[in-house]
Amino acid sequence: MKQKINVEEIQELYNLLDKINSLNFDDIIWLENGQSLVIDSNIIDEWKFTGLSNAAFAEMKFWEVKL
Repeated sequence: MKQKINVEEIQELYNLLDKINSLNFDDIIWLENGQSLVIDSNIIDEWKFTGLSNAAFAEMKFWEVKL
């Protein structure tokens, strides 16, 4: 079955990702289910070392990584 895809929605998603990735990581308050995440500073240091984007941090749920 064919699916309809609204290209404007995709463009809006990419615009949001660009905005998230343009922020300084330390200026972001990460929320999950409306609650602030408490993220260990070692996790944050490891993330910064990866060089990946802010959006990838959320996509990968990196705050759940066990070091």
